[in-house]
Amino acid sequence: MIKIIAIMSIGLISSCSFLYGQIKFSKFPGMEKALAKSVSANKPIFVDTYTDWCGWCKHMDKEIFSDYDVASYFNENFLCMNIDGDAESSQSFISKYEVSGYPCLLVLDSEGNVLNRSDGAITDLAEFIKFGEMAYYKLYPETSPWKKNEAIYNEGNRDAKFLLEYALSMVDGEYEQTNIDAVVNEFWTVADAGKAEESDKFDMINSFHDDYDDVRLNYFIQKKAEVTDLYGEEFFYTKLVMVVISNLEDAAINNDEDLYNQTLKFAKKHFKDQELIPMDEVMDYITTTWDER
Repeated sequence: MIKIIAIMSIGLISSCSFLYGQIKFSKFPGMEKALAKSVSANKPIFVDTYTDWCGWCKHMDKEIFSDYDVASYFNENFLCMNIDGDAESSQSFISKYEVSGYPCLLVLDSEGNVLNRSDGAITDLAEFIKFGEMAYYKLYPETSPWKKNEAIYNEGNRDAKFLLEYALSMVDGEYEQTNIDAVVNEFWTVADAGKAEESDKFDMINSFHDDYDDVRLNYFIQKKAEVTDLYGEEFFYTKLVMVVISNLEDAAINNDEDLYNQTLKFAKKHFKDQELIPMDEVMDYITTTWDER
């Protein structure tokens, strides 16, 4: 009896994995019917446009669409449909949405407007879920992390960890930079009063402080040992690479030779005597970018 129950349990688990471990696509029924279904279900439409000869389409089927978390999120929040881009019946859709390569991933609202789009495969699971989330939040902004955080902020929460989370969510929500800067400044008011963890300070600097002469960035550099203990050496030097890229782009766009020279000086100072990122490559990138401006 116990053996029978065990076998049945295994079968049930396998069945659940099959049902929920794969995005459940239906064939795109034509624009009019698809939009009517969207209205009826009160859900946006996720459309996977593929071809039988597309290698990346097959990769997404096998590695992305079959992931449990991906399937759970998309099955719950979207009407999932697929279209064979080579089929004659698909050509009006292909033309309407200017599909020129495969896979082409589209999220549409109930009027056929594009909420999000990827012309090509998304091979990272978290990135693919975020692709869906960003579309869903456009349609239902009140469900987004930034709107939820905005409400908490307006209620008066000024905890350092929360302010960091809110500032990061504001970037995804495409808030005005001045509004983001205001929250970042509030974080530092709290942090400078000794009410923030070092890890939160490092995360804030990593995300929002790129000027080579920024006092917060200098603090990050001075605390190298602590940063690398927490996150590793790659995290530390990747941040410095982003500083170089950010300042160099500004220098090239504005033809600012002084900023170029300061960026060069910054790189020479901080990339010498380390093996993780070859200094020659950094210097070559700087001079090449400047010469090609």
